[in-house]
Amino acid sequence: PWAASAVLTPPTPAQLPRITAVPRIVGIPEPWFFLLCGLALAPILTFTPILRYMGWFLGSLFHETGHAAMGWLLGCPTVPAIRIDGHAAAIHGEPSMLLRGLVMLVLAGLLVRMRARPVARVVLALALLAYPAIAYTETREVAFLLAGHLGEAGFATVLLLQALDGGFSGTPEERATHSMVGWYLV
Repeated sequence: PWAASAVLTPPTPAQLPRITAVPRIVGIPEPWFFLLCGLALAPILTFTPILRYMGWFLGSLFHETGHAAMGWLLGCPTVPAIRIDGHAAAIHGEPSMLLRGLVMLVLAGLLVRMRARPVARVVLALALLAYPAIAYTETREVAFLLAGHLGEAGFATVLLLQALDGGFSGTPEERATHSMVGWYLV
């Protein structure tokens, strides 16, 4: 019952997908060039006095944002504060039952919405089970403290990915700057 047309034939060269070469700068693939460029430029934010302050300010901004995001996630209203004279803090208030309840409702809603996706379902179910163990105990203070460095790492990851894929405008200056600040945060 097999027809003669059922024989598999290899694709012609015109049918194969075209592989385009990655542009190179001084012999290095473009994405890696910008990562290396930022790695070389990052010490400027450490060793130049005025730029050291700018690097500290950016690092503090991302660090305190991490604390604030975790505070709100765990039901504690939080405000990041950065002073021009070189001090930074994220001040969080007392836990709010309303905020905690809203977070749990969002997690439960996402769990229902993602019920057709097994991996998402498991991750959300675990998050929903773990949330009270973190938010309703003193463990939230540990999570709050760790979130500052997680905030810096998260922003560094985003910046380095922007340097790899072209950033918002795709200009070399933007890619090098994203890479420099990303490596500085690392």
